[in-house]
Amino acid sequence: MKLQEIADAIEQTKASYFAEIVSDVDAAKAEASKIAHDSTRSTDWIREQTDAVIERFNVERKAKADAVAAKLETLYKDGLHAAADVFAKQPTAGELAYLQAFNMKERIVKADVDSALLSLKSSAVATAAVCGRAAAFGIKCDKSMPGYIAVSGAYGECLDADKGLVMSYGHASRTGSGSAMVFSSDSLRESMRAKYVANEFTNALRAVSDFE
Repeated sequence: MKLQEIADAIEQTKASYFAEIVSDVDAAKAEASKIAHDSTRSTDWIREQTDAVIERFNVERKAKADAVAAKLETLYKDGLHAAADVFAKQPTAGELAYLQAFNMKERIVKADVDSALLSLKSSAVATAAVCGRAAAFGIKCDKSMPGYIAVSGAYGECLDADKGLVMSYGHASRTGSGSAMVFSSDSLRESMRAKYVANEFTNALRAVSDFE
């Protein structure tokens, strides 16, 4: 898979999982509500049946979460390896000479950065070096390019965050001694779910994909 495809797959895997869990939550809530409104049953029976719904939901949700977490780990590893292959391509002699001259400048301005990026556009390593030095002067590249160390760091942080979110998202429990249910996904609104889909790692993969 290409880097762009891996980034898309990571984000789509999470988005699909969130959507599926929301659907499962709605179904569990409907089932629990039907139980709670059965006036022919005792309070103890309603609580027991509600607990059964919760237990079944959590078992099924964890199985799905385990599968998604494993899939994400594979995609993340594929992305890191593919990025490493891109950064393994060393700059040409001409590109190295240009980069050395750029790095020797005591002062650089935005025009210097833009010119260097244009001249070194075929090299991920050189482009990342230019953006890194530009940042030291307070200059932001129009299209930031992370180095391999930054990609590797994002890999660990984002994978841990994604797996943690997937494993905890949607967990059900009963509130107090009653039959009401609460889900961890209830507090994560649609806008927040969208925020968690894209992350620093997938953004980095897309930046590096320009050099495949």
